[in-house]
Formats: sequence, structure tokens, C-alpha cells
Amino acid sequence: MSEERYTKMARIGRVLIITNQVYHKPHAGSNSKECNEKNTRPHDIAREDGEVDDLVKKFKELGFTDIDGGTNNFVYKDQTKAQMVALLETVAKQDFSQDYCFICVILSYGKDGVITCVPMKENDSLENPSVGMLLPLAELQNCLKGEKCKGLLAKPKIFMLQLDKVPEGKKAGGPPSAPPTARLVKIPREADFLTYACDMNNRSLYYGINAWIEGLEKYVLEPQREEPKGEPMEIQRLLTRMTNIFRSKYKEEGISVEYPCVTSLLTKQVFLTKTA
Repeated sequence: MSEERYTKMARIGRVLIITNQVYHKPHAGSNSKECNEKNTRPHDIAREDGEVDDLVKKFKELGFTDIDGGTNNFVYKDQTKAQMVALLETVAKQDFSQDYCFICVILSYGKDGVITCVPMKENDSLENPSVGMLLPLAELQNCLKGEKCKGLLAKPKIFMLQLDKVPEGKKAGGPPSAPPTARLVKIPREADFLTYACDMNNRSLYYGINAWIEGLEKYVLEPQREEPKGEPMEIQRLLTRMTNIFRSKYKEEGISVEYPCVTSLLTKQVFLTKTA
């Protein structure tokens, strides 16, 4: 990693948070309570909503705004593939000339960098997911390629994922069939992306978002509260600390988990320095 830093801007940047929780498409005459119990992620939606609110508070304290430049619309729930792509296309059209970076947080079903979006068509479901429900992260990131989003050219674009694979109990019975294949899209190497992905594998508690909240509080916000001109931890070191928090929470419960995966195409150092 270069010792050079990304240029500090007047504003720290913008944040988009997507939480896919309800995976049924309501139909006339259906029992919505039954559907909610059957096809929801996570186990406790109210708890996750509270954690997302805590994460938003951390971002706001750092000076982040939502994708429209305001402070009221950080979170988008239950998005189809088309809606998620449209959100990133909206991001690409914003004026980032005074922004330092962009952060996208995604909590959803998914695995290995492919997000399982909520169903759009009547026949789509977790039991029978179509290609139209599967969204490779790279396809979202390609919305922010240089010529599509000149305002973020040579600026950090950070993606934080907490993905849970579809539980076996939600898959249709009968002999296994090959899953639909989502179109692979290569990430442009010049794009200054960083991806931090936690694969949950059907854990009853999701500690990825907890690690992000605690890491931002301890290693980014506290140093700057104690000393106004204090410097937060550089992001690669910050992610290492977040991984340690993540592991320790499961270790306390006697559970071994996969380490979060970091994929970095950053060319300079990133510091989440607080702005007004």
C-alpha cells in the first residue's frame, strides 16, 4: 500500500445502506403473517433495524450524508435486483466534487459476492431463485466506473457486506439442481474499490454490523472526540481491528467462523476524518 493519501475534501462523503429482510412477494389472499415468518432475514428484524440505526448515527457523527446529500434517507429496505442497480445508477449521477468517498453497506442473503435480492416476479422465491434475483457485487460496482461516475474518479468507493446464505430449510425438496448462474462482471482495476465481506452461514446472530459499529466508535470517532485534530485509524488497519472484534464475539460463544474477506483496489491510504 502506498504511503500517499487520498486528497481530503470539504465533505467526508455519502452513505447508502440496503437491508434485504422480507423475501416474499405479497399476493391477494395470502397470509402475510405466515409469509413473513417463512421468508425473512434476519431472525430478529427489529434488532437488526436498531443496529442499522446505530450505524447510521456513527456515519452522521462523522459528517456523512445520504446519497441525495441529506440526512433522512440512508436506508433502503427490501430491494429487487433492478432497484439495487437503479440506486447505484442514482449514486453515479450525484455531484461528488466536494466529497471524499462513498460507502455502500448491504445486509442481505447472498454468498461469495453474489447478493440474493428480494423477488420481483410472481414465480421468484428463495425456494426457486431466478437469475433475476442474483446480483454480483461487481455489477453494482461497475455503475461507478470512471466514465459513469466522474465525481468519484480516483476516490475511495467502499462496500461493506454482511451476507447470509439461504438456509437449507428454505430450499425446495427433491434432488438438488444446479443453481442459476449470475453473469460475472469484472471489477475495473482503476476504480479504487474496497470490499469487506462477512459471510454469515445461517448464524442466529449477525456480528458483522456490530463489529463495524464498534470499530468506527473505538478507532475512528473516539480519537477525534478526544483530540479535535486527532487522526482516525487508516482503513486497512481499521478493517483488521473490525475482524478481530467479529472473531472475538463468536469465540465467546464457542463458535468458529470464516474470517471476513477484504478485497482492496485502493491505491492510496484512506482516513475517515470527521467533517462538519
